[in-house]
Amino acid sequence: MKHYNEDSESGKDVYVQLLKVYLTKPETPNDRGISEATLKNSALEILSKHSREIDTISVLDILPEDTQISKLYPYFEIVLRDINNKKRNLQVEFNILRSEELKVKKEWIHCRSGVIHINDDTICPVCKRPLGKAVPVRYPDGTIVHYKCCLLYTSDAADEED
Repeated sequence: MKHYNEDSESGKDVYVQLLKVYLTKPETPNDRGISEATLKNSALEILSKHSREIDTISVLDILPEDTQISKLYPYFEIVLRDINNKKRNLQVEFNILRSEELKVKKEWIHCRSGVIHINDDTICPVCKRPLGKAVPVRYPDGTIVHYKCCLLYTSDAADEED
């Protein structure tokens, strides 16, 4: 037994299918006594009431060419408001993410701009020898080691992971 679920993709097509039924001309004469104008007005009413659940492109494909634009005004007004609302929400989200990105960049620049003071008394914590004139490496926590000690430490750590 199937149930209608408006959140599913097939559930959103229900209104489009209903509009097709209302707006397509029957192959056989209408024996129910309902005029095409009444069906078209019912279709326009469905459009205005359920505009958020109906795909706009599908609606434009279904609508007869003789449909007056003025009768579609309530539908397009809601659709355009929703589109503008989504656009504004995405702009706010984008600006929040951009702000976070700038904060992280500022923090990164601050971390990188730290001054390193090396003198004859600076000792490498890995090999316990003075840094002297050797090429230093600075870890993010501010620790300063010899370049070769850094290579040995990172290769040992990589071997332990395997």
